[in-house]
Amino acid sequence: MSVEVGVELLTAGSCTHPEHVVLRNRRLRPLRFPALSALLHHPTRGPVLYDTGYGERFREATARLPERLYAWVTPVDLQPSDLVEHQLRTRGIHATDVEHLLISHFHADHIAAMGSFERATYHFLEGAARPIVDLGRFAALRRGLLPALLPRDFARRSRAHRPSHPLPVLPEFGPLADLFGDGSVFGVPLPGHARGQMGLFLPRPRGRRRPLLLVADAVWTRAAADVRPHPITRLLFDDMRQYEATRQRVRASFDATLDVVPSHCSDSIATFQRGETA
Repeated sequence: MSVEVGVELLTAGSCTHPEHVVLRNRRLRPLRFPALSALLHHPTRGPVLYDTGYGERFREATARLPERLYAWVTPVDLQPSDLVEHQLRTRGIHATDVEHLLISHFHADHIAAMGSFERATYHFLEGAARPIVDLGRFAALRRGLLPALLPRDFARRSRAHRPSHPLPVLPEFGPLADLFGDGSVFGVPLPGHARGQMGLFLPRPRGRRRPLLLVADAVWTRAAADVRPHPITRLLFDDMRQYEATRQRVRASFDATLDVVPSHCSDSIATFQRGETA
């Protein structure tokens, strides 16, 4: 039997982006997209984070050109109370208490505060870190990556996982990665949007009636699962063909007996936070 893990969905800042980029052929109005960070209360691993949302280092990393273009294209709203470190402190958790940080992918809105967790081991799927480590500043920026966000000891504290554990409940996603080896938290391959993107599957979230599937940016919102994004996203995405295949799998999962939450879907996050079926 899998281990029960408590889950709190936090949002650490947000950005604004035109609606028609996320939902093709929609309006030009700007929409707010929260940056998800999930706090997992693991019975033996302690507090575990899945992504960090935005952080103070984002401002530092985008202070000069060409990286400043990132902040211009996607304006960020980040208040001191939004920082994931602050939200942890209000729960009696210090940054040094977090020994495991699970990374969906390396876009800045998912890792900008990773350097604040000096004791954490970084967990991600094989190949996910290669672009941010190997690409130069300009090539990385084109992919939405800011190498300056990586701590200097990133390589030493990193653990890349290979999916090798099939689960009958999620057969369409192929083998998963049992991140802690206890059946509590699984990394789900979600290729296309970013190299090695990792969703998270919790078979037994504490206090919930249904398993939880966090799908990162496989789709930006629940509504986006039903439509293709604007063609301009091809400039950012790692592989559009893989993205489409992943989008269809995620779309089908919304109809399954799961709670499914994309990282930038305000409605899905709020529904889960209220304790309702997401």
